[in-house]
Parts: sequence; C-alpha cells; structure tokens
Amino acid sequence: MEILAKLNVNAMGDEDAIAQMIDLLCVKGFVKESYLQNVIDREKVYPTGLRLEGGIDVALPHGNAEHVNKLSIAVGVLKKPVVFHQMGSDPKENDLVNAKLIFVLACNEPKLLVPYLSKLTTDVFQKPEVLKGINEAETEDEVARIMKAAIGA
Repeated sequence: MEILAKLNVNAMGDEDAIAQMIDLLCVKGFVKESYLQNVIDREKVYPTGLRLEGGIDVALPHGNAEHVNKLSIAVGVLKKPVVFHQMGSDPKENDLVNAKLIFVLACNEPKLLVPYLSKLTTDVFQKPEVLKGINEAETEDEVARIMKAAIGA
C-alpha cells in the first residue's frame, strides 16, 4: 500500500479537504481523475465522519475500485477541523463531526475494501496514541512512517 501525507491542510470544507487529498493520489497516478467526483458523491449518501476517543475525530472518505489504479491512502492533517457528517447517520440530519484528520482510502480491489477499512479502524482509529502521533507529526514522512508501522504496510 502506498501512503501519502499532507500537513497543515487548509480546507474550506469537506469537499475541499477531499479534493486536496485526492489530488495527491491523482498526481502519483494512484487514482483516476474520476475518483474525486465518485468520492464526493458517495460522501453525500454515505458519510464517513467518525467521532473517536481521545478527541481527534477523523473522516474516511473512499470510493469505488473502478476509479483506482493502485491501493493507496492519502492522510491529511487539517490546519483547522473540517465538518463531516457522522458515519451511519442520515446526511440530511446535523449529526456532525469536526474532523482533524482525513484518510482518503483508494482501493483497486473491491474485495479488499472492507478488510482495509477494518484494519484502519482497528490499527489506527481505535489507538489514540497513533492518531496523536499523526496529528502532531512534523513531517509528511513521519506521518507515512507512523501509518506504515500501525497497519503493517
């Protein structure tokens, strides 16, 4: 799995945060240009904000495999929290999450999506020390190292 990171992401909202992360993936050729619209459309129907223990909330936007060239993830440390709708909630309701970190997962094999989502949940999101390390990282390489160590990539 390829891991890309960006620190101090200055996003004007959830779609802008998603777009900045997908741009990292697109530049490397890991996703097709169509992935951006696919992820934004999916986020409107199936929101991905997660309220977590430890006070570092996250968002985990992702899309369909046909828009992905290579298994990868883009991790963004947001300069200011960005509002996402809570996963599992009705997007028309105001069950909101102030995400400090965004993880855009790009999975090119449909059968691997759920295992990778589960791995992120177990090995990253349920470990406050991992989230804190990512949130306080001083370099993008440090974020990638933390992620690789956490998920065994």
